[in-house]
Amino acid sequence: MGDPSLDDFEAGLRRFGLQAALGYLNKWVPHRFTAIYALEGDLLRNMEVFDERNEIRALDLQTVQLNESFCQVVLRDGKLITTDSAADARLEGSPYQGVVHSYVGVPVAIPGGGLYGTLCHYDVVERHIADKEFEFFRQSALILAHYV
Repeated sequence: MGDPSLDDFEAGLRRFGLQAALGYLNKWVPHRFTAIYALEGDLLRNMEVFDERNEIRALDLQTVQLNESFCQVVLRDGKLITTDSAADARLEGSPYQGVVHSYVGVPVAIPGGGLYGTLCHYDVVERHIADKEFEFFRQSALILAHYV
């Protein structure tokens, strides 16, 4: 299958849009879902999600309270990687702890300053992400910021 390419990611984003770009990101990780959330005050609104099974109704995460979300940790710490949310003390109090087991998230900053939201991979079962996969994901968020 080769290696992921930031050039291919950006070209696909420009040509085919956000859904296709999220699908491209998803194909390089074991996680079922890849999504982008926009920060709107104290809410996070799902702008697009890719589900490798195409059963997106399986999780209702269209709008999430920031203070209940995993994204709050991403925004506070600059990233979040957890393979077992039920055992992750950073996620205490979130109603999604133990429901979404695996989560990888990075912030999406608006060029020139400001914050758009978060980009994440997640799954309802335990999944791991390699350092190389995470770095590609992080760099993809920098590119994505120019298109949101």
